[in-house]
Amino acid sequence: MSLQKGTVGVAWSTSVGATASGMGTFVGQSADYTRGGEEKKIRGLDGVTVNRTFFDGLEKLTLEVIPTGATVALANTASVLPARGTDVAITDTTGSPLIGTGEVDGTGFWMFLEGTIKKSTDNEIRLTFQLERSEKYLKTIVAA
Repeated sequence: MSLQKGTVGVAWSTSVGATASGMGTFVGQSADYTRGGEEKKIRGLDGVTVNRTFFDGLEKLTLEVIPTGATVALANTASVLPARGTDVAITDTTGSPLIGTGEVDGTGFWMFLEGTIKKSTDNEIRLTFQLERSEKYLKTIVAA
């Protein structure tokens, strides 16, 4: 726990968690959030922009975590990445934009795109999750 002293308060640390099928337990270390999307510029005859249209909003989230468990064996078991395309639910006790329903009509789920497992002889195992959430929630389509 941190103790702050001074004349202003500072947002401190990360309280981000995540759950998904195929995802182990962990302690979050960092969360990098980006909001973007596509843009179309319309220029007048003089080449100066007269309109900017923003569409297809996209949020990106990179989580770095340390796998955990009640035992070392369970921590090793938690050192896994979910399948690509898995829905991931994010929790954040600070009420950040990482939780909620997304930009328009999403469910709040993020989509797992890719990840890394980093192992070293002198450090803990670290996992990195690359997640995205767009304006429309893309549900899983069952094969016929």
